[in-house]
Amino acid sequence: MHSLWFDLRMKRPTNLEAIKDIQTRLGDSNITLESFIVSNTPSHTMRMLWGIEKAQMESAHILFQDEDQDTYVESMLNSVFRDSITVAT
Repeated sequence: MHSLWFDLRMKRPTNLEAIKDIQTRLGDSNITLESFIVSNTPSHTMRMLWGIEKAQMESAHILFQDEDQDTYVESMLNSVFRDSITVAT
């Protein structure tokens, strides 16, 4: 997780951006690649360590399994389907 922290704080490409770059290089609009990190560490702990808000972590596809146990899978699927629909249109 340290390298991801560095990437988010230093505005360097994250794993998600690297996956999207591979998707673009594939050149096939029928292929959508996604990447998520499902964390057992609470977002408030990560906020103290990284200095960024939970919304920023979620936009980088970092989800919180314990604190969002009833919604994190749905959030992941919604994100995948939203991105797929955006790409397809």
